[in-house]
Amino acid sequence: MPSLSLSPPLAPPAPLAPLASSASAASSPLSSWVDPQGRYLQLRPQGAGDAELLGALWNNGLSEAARFNRFLGQSRSLSEPQVAEQVALSAGVGQGWLITERLPGQERERALAEGRWTPAASRREGLLALCVRTRCQGQGLGRHLLQALLRGAQQQGLHGLSLHALEANADARQLASKLGFECAAAAPGSPWLRLHYRFRAQPQRMRWPRWHSVTPAGLQFDAEDFHV
Repeated sequence: MPSLSLSPPLAPPAPLAPLASSASAASSPLSSWVDPQGRYLQLRPQGAGDAELLGALWNNGLSEAARFNRFLGQSRSLSEPQVAEQVALSAGVGQGWLITERLPGQERERALAEGRWTPAASRREGLLALCVRTRCQGQGLGRHLLQALLRGAQQQGLHGLSLHALEANADARQLASKLGFECAAAAPGSPWLRLHYRFRAQPQRMRWPRWHSVTPAGLQFDAEDFHV
């Protein structure tokens, strides 16, 4: 995935807010910010109505090499049925996110980056795929998008996420390594690497007694929450 970015944005976007519920996700951005070029950007969930945005990104915004990485070996443009199939994956069993640019003086958006995870066969693991518009690489969008995907998958209860990148794609491997992914060969002799992220166990919440007062009947305790 040569489209993944390693450089943090010069003007950091707003901190990620808690994920929206499924009922309001389609209209609730996680964060929005104005970048150093003066563009109004937002990170928001993908929806069923984003086929035109995504098709334009995949077919017109990516180099052949970036498309080859995004779709694991397909470098030619996607047909309308293929775009619809990909959008349905994000709007159905998986979870997808977009970084969009609001076009000046218009109500339209342009997709600059997109990513999604879909459940693997185990249902406790997810498969990642993402890309950044070729002309927007090196602006921190890939890092911001990948962090949102990781956070969303963890909140959905997944144990880990995997993505594939070409062994020659040093940028993707470097970014994934910085975010905590482990790298292994996908198969003997394969040019693809499997990058895997395992979520740490969630802390358990327990009720811990706290001394409150002494009465003739003896000690009385309140309870206080602790993470262990």
